[in-house]
Amino acid sequence: MARAFAIAAAAVVLVAGAGRAATGPFHRHSIRGYRTSIALPSTWKTVDYQQVVKAGALDQLARDNPELAGTFAAMAQPNSPIKLFAYDPQVANGFATNANVVVVPLAGQVSFSEYQRQLVGELRTVSSVSQLRSSTVRLPAGRAVRIGYRLNVNVRGRTLLVQTLQYAFLNRRRSVVVTYSTLPASARFYRNVFTTSSRSIRFS
Repeated sequence: MARAFAIAAAAVVLVAGAGRAATGPFHRHSIRGYRTSIALPSTWKTVDYQQVVKAGALDQLARDNPELAGTFAAMAQPNSPIKLFAYDPQVANGFATNANVVVVPLAGQVSFSEYQRQLVGELRTVSSVSQLRSSTVRLPAGRAVRIGYRLNVNVRGRTLLVQTLQYAFLNRRRSVVVTYSTLPASARFYRNVFTTSSRSIRFS
């Protein structure tokens, strides 16, 4: 079950250039058909799973954002778990801070403690994951597994260390995992952004 979460959470944005991280008002995004919504900075770019399957949209998105072509292609696959992908267009050291929402249906009932055990256990088997910490938290959307770790990502022959924060929810026999990724040097700057966004998560 959790292996899919770990793989989907590894989706990151890598772009050329440099700039300052963008902040500002938050905008709420609803994931149609999944009764899930989340607020993210209004300056961030977002793409949802319905956009990428429209005729010609995938090719256009790939042309406009060649660094993200692989992420968009994954979202366009039938039954892709990645339902929303968002990123800060103002990059730092070639990396754009980003967030994604993954929704996976569960085959049957599972307790929260078992869900947490499997999720954390699978992440511990990923060799590129380090400094993993997990806890149970209570957010407005409900009880969640909070997981923080660092992830080594190989890109164009170099390895980047990415600071990752996840909130995982059991909701109507589905697993909903929200992942935030940034560079360790930017983690302090984005801390309030991630906290505000995680507290905005809603299930209707």
